Amino acid sequence: MGERALVAVRGERGLDIYYAHRGGAEECLAQVLDAPVDGQLRALAGVTWRPRGRCEPATLSDRVDHLDTDVVYLVSTRGVTVYLPVWLGFAWPADRLTAGVLVRVETPRECRALRAMVRFWKDVCHEAIGLGWVDATLARDLFALALRVYCPPGRIRASGSSLGAEG
Repeated sequence: MGERALVAVRGERGLDIYYAHRGGAEECLAQVLDAPVDGQLRALAGVTWRPRGRCEPATLSDRVDHLDTDVVYLVSTRGVTVYLPVWLGFAWPADRLTAGVLVRVETPRECRALRAMVRFWKDVCHEAIGLGWVDATLARDLFALALRVYCPPGRIRASGSSLGAEG
């Protein structure tokens, strides 16, 4: 894992975005997922974050490079919500930044399970593409369907979707 992360802090004027190369490290991620709010904030404060601008909540997924970012933390008065970026594509994208979704996870176990599921389906789809059974567009649709079936309702945030009550 590259351990790259974004943290989006909800404020009066939208979301303030910060980046850290080591923000997605397993130790930090586990602390955020396992701790009460004050422990979550302490874990994130232990990382060096660099400003990346501001955006509206509905455009957060558009600001995430789904190939290069491992974790997105959304900080609000309710605590920290954790999202894993999942890139849906299978060919080098022209739309690299927006060809993905954010999937909310609540426990380290859910995080590991989602990553294993993504690896499995990506491998299956890449093999099917290599054998000529499907093209990249159909593979993307099949992968998106598998992700939708796998994830509990309300956990997937696509480009332009509201972050809802949890964020």
